[in-house]
Amino acid sequence: MIFLGPFVLSILVTYYLIKITKKYDWVYRPQSDRWSTNIVSLHGGVGIWLSFIISVFFIRGADLSNQEAIILTMSSLMMLVGLFDDIHTLMPKPKLLFQFFVCVIAIFAGVSFQFSDSNLINAAVTVFWIIGINNAVNLMDNMDGASPGLCLISVVTLSLLTLESHPELATLSMILGACLGGFLLFNFNPAQIFMGDSGSLFLGSYISMLLLSYSQTRPTEVYHTIFNIPSGLLLPAMLVLVPILDTTFVSINRYLNGYPISKGDKGHITHRLSYMYGSDRLTIALLYSYQIGTYLIVKSGHWKMLYPMVGGAVVYLCYITVKTNHLVWPKKYGDQTKTNEVEPVKDQSLSA
Repeated sequence: MIFLGPFVLSILVTYYLIKITKKYDWVYRPQSDRWSTNIVSLHGGVGIWLSFIISVFFIRGADLSNQEAIILTMSSLMMLVGLFDDIHTLMPKPKLLFQFFVCVIAIFAGVSFQFSDSNLINAAVTVFWIIGINNAVNLMDNMDGASPGLCLISVVTLSLLTLESHPELATLSMILGACLGGFLLFNFNPAQIFMGDSGSLFLGSYISMLLLSYSQTRPTEVYHTIFNIPSGLLLPAMLVLVPILDTTFVSINRYLNGYPISKGDKGHITHRLSYMYGSDRLTIALLYSYQIGTYLIVKSGHWKMLYPMVGGAVVYLCYITVKTNHLVWPKKYGDQTKTNEVEPVKDQSLSA
């Protein structure tokens, strides 16, 4: 019931949302700086949020704690901010201010990291975390099934990790996973609907704070890897590792190439993998597999596997950067195409 009900509801809500958006012409049209080549329905994030709110009301209802209610309220606020941005376009600074407001409320509500003896350090890392995951989920929404699929893996694995020890956290994670699963049936390649900023900001806010709640369940004295990273920080980060890697990767590349970090391009990990292998579906499968691999490390406790997994990813990202830079920024690297040729394959299923 916890999974099936929200899953079916999400399917129905998304199905009718597609009909409504087409009727009123609320659709995405191809743009030169975006990956999609199709006309696709917008505002899918509203469907994810609505399905989740209804499901939580019927499954948890009055059992929600004050902290859980605050997380839900703040995430709903960010959904509205994202919806406004989807319709009217909101500049980065106002969005950042809203995200900072969410951070302040979360910290005062006790939704924060607690791995350090210093409240100042915990608060600073919490602000960086919530804003960072918000933007990571948003930036990852650049190809069919990428961001919502990775969010699905994150919340389902979180539910598996907390099923016995913290069932209330597991239940909320599973409900969100079910809603994402229903939405993904229409967002997989080729997508019929995009979730937009309403979806990415809702998911980024809710998942970031859900993982903060998970962090508080971890013992503060346990550390991992040679860098002595606290368990309460490393474990949540690993459950959203792919979006974190992508945001870091694309930001560094834009900076090194003199391209505005806040401006969109086709240089994400998703795009470069698709350039390399000519398939969006294979790209998404690879990213899903990698994210599942990080969960297996957390679940098994084989932390030494983290070194080759992360190190290998960094080396490979450097390799595909060199191989595909001339496709991402043809004006700058166009003269290198004869020696570093990788032809992109643009099928009809490419997405935003």
